[in-house]
Amino acid sequence: MVGVKLDGRGFIERLDAPPASSASGEEPPALDLDALFRAAGLLRTDFREAAPRGPPAGAGEQSLAFVGRDRDNPPDPLQVELVAHRGRPTAFVVQEPWGRAAPPEPSDPSRRATSLVLHTVRPALFLAVLFLGAWLARRNLRAGRGDTKRALRWATAMLVIRAFMWLLGGHHAPGSITTQLMTTVAWGLYDFAYAWVFYIAIEPYVRRLWPRLLISWTRFVDGQFDDARVGRDLLIGCLVGTAIALAVAAHQAAPALLGLPPGRPDNVGYVEDQLASLLGLRDQLAELLVLARSNVILMMGFVVMLVTSRLTLRHPIAAVAEVLALNVGFAAIITALLLAVMFRFGLLAGGVALLTHATLESAPLGMGLGSWPTNRTLLVLVLVFGVGLYGFVRSLGGRSAIRDLLPEG
Repeated sequence: MVGVKLDGRGFIERLDAPPASSASGEEPPALDLDALFRAAGLLRTDFREAAPRGPPAGAGEQSLAFVGRDRDNPPDPLQVELVAHRGRPTAFVVQEPWGRAAPPEPSDPSRRATSLVLHTVRPALFLAVLFLGAWLARRNLRAGRGDTKRALRWATAMLVIRAFMWLLGGHHAPGSITTQLMTTVAWGLYDFAYAWVFYIAIEPYVRRLWPRLLISWTRFVDGQFDDARVGRDLLIGCLVGTAIALAVAAHQAAPALLGLPPGRPDNVGYVEDQLASLLGLRDQLAELLVLARSNVILMMGFVVMLVTSRLTLRHPIAAVAEVLALNVGFAAIITALLLAVMFRFGLLAGGVALLTHATLESAPLGMGLGSWPTNRTLLVLVLVFGVGLYGFVRSLGGRSAIRDLLPEG
């Protein structure tokens, strides 16, 4: 129950602690002011005692205040507040004197542009793409080209994922559960409509341009999980996704080989998922479902870009080049690898690779096998290994894994 806030140099800016309990009749120790000031990077002799301003910062029988200056920054005055109980500090705060006007915030020239992109350009593009998808879906349905059966199955899966995201990750307070349920149903119906519209809009073009991409995908959507081709693509996707995750980890750790600090963890983009998984098993499962949904949306957008580029440029090489150029968020090598996997094995293998990479990146890594973060990582490793092993077994088509390696006797 002790809180410590440090500045960039490692000195104390604030200390909060509960009052110390001691046996009755025991003489409390003397309060060591010099040690507290040294821990804050200050000298006691540079400060003079002043009257406390306002209520004490903590609970205690002794409240003191000091005003002075930091020798490293002489023009800036400082105020130190101290509350102690039986010789031990319960609050120690270093701050600028009260009543001093805060410096004006520097103007951000990009704030207006950022607000324009976030609140105007992006919603406008989103609505334009949504209406374009609805128009293509209507056109395909009128021409009798829409695969409504698989579109319905896929859209239902998206709705179910959204429902379980709320059941596992929501805070089900009695006073707000009705509002939460209404919001979940609304977003679930949105995901249902989004998935159904874009499946109807894009699937006929993919089937006409690249029919091999949909072989294992359609079998997977139809529930043929024991199919050998489905198993092969599950295995390939797990292997490629693991390789991408290892490449990202190596990229983060490579500067350390040159004596430089390793890459920032938030450069990977999954720090929030790692922190959420530390809250417990239920929250981790909910976060994995969030990743599954977001990567499905990402893969659908990826295919939409590919189909649009192909129809616009009329050449597959030019379409792939445009997708590589437009995917600013992906590294070029990873994008090229996903494209190669998708065109060689199919849409299912590319989607599983993308999801495996995101799942592994969301796992918190710990140095000790029995440590608290590593316990959360084991679940992710078991899931990835389990899907890969299942795919390996099914890809054999009932054959033995080692029979062909043994000499005939």
